[in-house]
Amino acid sequence: MALSLRFRLLFKAIAAPLLVCVSAFILIFLLGDTADRLYLITSSDAIGPGLRYLVLRIPGNLTKLLPVATIVGVMFGFARMNRAGEIVALMASGVSRVQMALPVLVLAGLVATCDFTISETLAPICNRRAQAIITVELHKEAPTTGHPAWIRSGDSFILANGYDRYRHELHGVTIFSLSKETNLSAITQAPLARWNGQEWNLASPLSLRVKGREVEKGAQPAPLEISPTDLDVPMIAYTGDLSFSEWNHLNDLSMSELNRSISGLERMGQNPREYRNLRDLKYSLPCSSLILAAIGFCLSLEPVPRSSGPGRSFVLALGMGLGYWLMLAITMAFAKSGLLPPWAGAWLPNLAFGSIATALFLIGEEK
Repeated sequence: MALSLRFRLLFKAIAAPLLVCVSAFILIFLLGDTADRLYLITSSDAIGPGLRYLVLRIPGNLTKLLPVATIVGVMFGFARMNRAGEIVALMASGVSRVQMALPVLVLAGLVATCDFTISETLAPICNRRAQAIITVELHKEAPTTGHPAWIRSGDSFILANGYDRYRHELHGVTIFSLSKETNLSAITQAPLARWNGQEWNLASPLSLRVKGREVEKGAQPAPLEISPTDLDVPMIAYTGDLSFSEWNHLNDLSMSELNRSISGLERMGQNPREYRNLRDLKYSLPCSSLILAAIGFCLSLEPVPRSSGPGRSFVLALGMGLGYWLMLAITMAFAKSGLLPPWAGAWLPNLAFGSIATALFLIGEEK
């Protein structure tokens, strides 16, 4: 029972500053978004949409803020307990560093789980709706399904003006069919293509056969012969192949959409490096809450417990958080350029800072 009481004491001491830090960081981000788009949000007929836009931006910003808020909350909580002498009292009563670390890791694990869940559920939906508010309601642009994009499909290339991911429809479809010699053999146009679960059905297609004449060496190229035809042009593409950044912001894709996009790009012979980078980042970033929390815990338990105040703890926490983000930005840039594999770009900062946390804990044990 005594161990349970100590666990709850430490858990509450850390959870309260963590919630305060998260709220403060969200408020700072909201003020930044408001200042960035103040001319739109304060318009006479845009206050309502502007407020909805700011609210919809919260889940996406929250997933980025939670790791740094975790280390700040942990260090603030332990700094307060150090100044009150509570850490000394716990150690004097026989509570080891491992036992004190357990509530920190449990809380950080809950934060990491919450971070991953929000990034997979609320954040993609809210980011898309927020972008729609900016485009349609604030900028007064007509709603659109996207802009033209190219899709490779078997022995052809498809040009589509937009993709409706809810109705599974392609708009403004043009199919350029290639011969075995990779020459243009036919052009098929259709205003609409619908996915029936197994294949695409072209609405009112119009096909033209393209045939080139053989030209003697040194002669001028002959014009192409174009004639109407009733070619049955297969459109080999899947709905999973269409969740690309041409129609969606890459950061707004969920894990399932990323996996479908990677499979589609691989089937079409393209390199999905950028999508793999983001997929690995979606796994590694929530785990950083555990690592930063461990670093904050180790930095908080000093040999002289009352020597540091909240200001020093705040500076150390922000320094570690910024150091993590700086290293992550560098490794992800190397991964995007192909100098590092995707897993290394996403996980090297976690490995490096995890090693720092382990070293700090072992040094503290020796002291």
